[in-house]
Amino acid sequence: MTTINVSVSDTLREFIDAQVVEGKFASPDEFIRQLLEQLQKEKAREKVDLLLLEGLKSPVREMTRAEWDAIRQRLRHRVPQG
Repeated sequence: MTTINVSVSDTLREFIDAQVVEGKFASPDEFIRQLLEQLQKEKAREKVDLLLLEGLKSPVREMTRAEWDAIRQRLRHRVPQG
């Protein structure tokens, strides 16, 4: 884990401290970490949404048997059989 120092206004510090006092977070560090993790998840979701939209806008065509076989082969390597 790495440490960074962040300067915040007095108003933001009071807000962070209030969240900790209310019991929503164990520490200011946890508060900041959770905010950053939430933002990271939102950005990942935005990327997935953009890729899905791109797929929806692409031309529609039937997949060949070879394409389906290739997908199945890739999945067999990723998913344990059992």
